[in-house]
Amino acid sequence: MRTRLIGVALLWLIVLGVAAYARKPEPATARRFLLECTLTEFNAEGQKKVKAEPRLVTLESQPAKFMEGGQVAWTVGAGNDKEVEFVPFGFSAEIKPRLQKNGKVVLDVTIQDTQAERTAEGLIRTQSKGARCLTTVDFGDSTTLALTREKGTRYFFEVRVRDGDEATNRP
Repeated sequence: MRTRLIGVALLWLIVLGVAAYARKPEPATARRFLLECTLTEFNAEGQKKVKAEPRLVTLESQPAKFMEGGQVAWTVGAGNDKEVEFVPFGFSAEIKPRLQKNGKVVLDVTIQDTQAERTAEGLIRTQSKGARCLTTVDFGDSTTLALTREKGTRYFFEVRVRDGDEATNRP
C-alpha cells in the first residue's frame, strides 16, 4: 500500500510539473526598432544643410548612438609617461525606444553639441550644449529636438520610429 501511495504521489508530481511547464510562457524575443534620423544645420543667414541621415536599428530599451564629428588627439603626462588621449567633438545623439502596452513608443532622446579648441597653452577646451526629450509617439511618427550654437547656428535633430521587424524584412 505504501509503495502504491508513493507511486501515485510521484505520478501526481510529474503531472503537476508537466502542467507547470506547459503553462510557462515562451521567452519574449526583443523588439527591434528602426530609427530614421535627420540632422539639419541652419546657419545665421538661414541657409539649410542636411549634415547626416543615419538609419539606426536597436532593440527595445537599448540605446542607439550616433555621432557626427570627430576626435582631437592630445598628449597627457610628462617624460616617459606620456599618453595620447582623444577628446570627442561634434554632434552626438542617443535614442532609447520602449514599447508601451497600448502600442505607442516612448522615445528617450538625448542630443549634445560639443566644440573643442586648442588654447595657446596647448590645452584643449571644450564647450557643450545638450537637450533631452522624453516623448510618446506612434510607429511612423517623429519628434524633433533643436540646439542653438553661438553665432546663430541652429541644429535640428529629427527621429522617426518604425517597427524594426517589419522595416528590415521588406523585400
